[in-house]
Amino acid sequence: MDFQPFIRRPFEIEAVRINTQNIEEVAEKIGRVEVLNDGTPTIVIDRNIIPNMHRAFPGFWLTRIGTRYRCYSSKYFDDQFVGWDDLLASYMPVEKAAEETQA
Repeated sequence: MDFQPFIRRPFEIEAVRINTQNIEEVAEKIGRVEVLNDGTPTIVIDRNIIPNMHRAFPGFWLTRIGTRYRCYSSKYFDDQFVGWDDLLASYMPVEKAAEETQA
């Protein structure tokens, strides 16, 4: 059996980071707010909307592709996604590359 390499097609998402200021608004889309014993607000996620996660905390990310929502911890989000500004900044302009090659 021979495996062949493939690259996953990139796709664009919309995302918002959950924080204490927007947690109520985010919860309206995906579940309900519940405050833990230590006072931390969390979102209890409706499993019909996001089936693979039970709870979201401040610092997590809510993503949207069309009408589908997903929620990610900050670590997993950072591993999987990059903002357009960061992506574009990671590519060196051709002129700068040529200058560095000649130097």
